[in-house]
Amino acid sequence: MSGQTLGFFIAGVLVAFAFALALQMRLMTGLVLRRAARAKFDELEDGTARFAVVHAVAGTGLEEGDTVGEAASWLRAEYPRAIGHIRLARRATAVTGVLFLAVLIGWRVTAGAEG
Repeated sequence: MSGQTLGFFIAGVLVAFAFALALQMRLMTGLVLRRAARAKFDELEDGTARFAVVHAVAGTGLEEGDTVGEAASWLRAEYPRAIGHIRLARRATAVTGVLFLAVLIGWRVTAGAEG
């Protein structure tokens, strides 16, 4: 294994680790927000609470008379940092996916053609 291949391997592992951390951040924060919405609004079930979290993160407005819309507004008002964490994790998963592909292509173009 050449030094260049080892460098690309290390870069790939680091990018994959960053992707896994971002994915974990999305899942755990979404789970916590979903549980918070279900604790505040008893009539929400798991699917509708997930829907409220998605709309809270997206920032789309739902009608206020609906429980899901009220839950999304409440989540945005009560947990703005957690919503920001999910947005950051969404961007990070997209960026690390592209970076991993770039590392693979870069390895293939420069070092992968040797063997």
